[in-house]
Amino acid sequence: MNLTIERDEAVQELDRVTHHRDAALELAEERRQGWIMANHNAFQRENELQEQLEELQVEYHQLNNRLFPIPHPPLVYPNLGPQVIEADEEEEDMQIDVNAAKPANEEEEEEDDPEEV
Repeated sequence: MNLTIERDEAVQELDRVTHHRDAALELAEERRQGWIMANHNAFQRENELQEQLEELQVEYHQLNNRLFPIPHPPLVYPNLGPQVIEADEEEEDMQIDVNAAKPANEEEEEEDDPEEV
């Protein structure tokens, strides 16, 4: 009879331990699923914020270009190259490069000047 009682107690203990183990496994699985969902949601949110950031950067650059447009480059004459203004380091005055071409409107004024004739 003692063996039957011990066996029944051992079966009850085994059932209790098995139930405890199953509960622990379920809890671990729920935690794992929660961790996966949290990482998935975080990754999804990161992608959404990255897209929003890119859209805002485009909008920022468009507005910046409206407020501060890029100036057109100086005129380039094919035979003479670009007009260059150089600063003289000693005098701190602006000197116009002698190789630079004269603007078209200055040539017309010289033709009309009677003193040069």
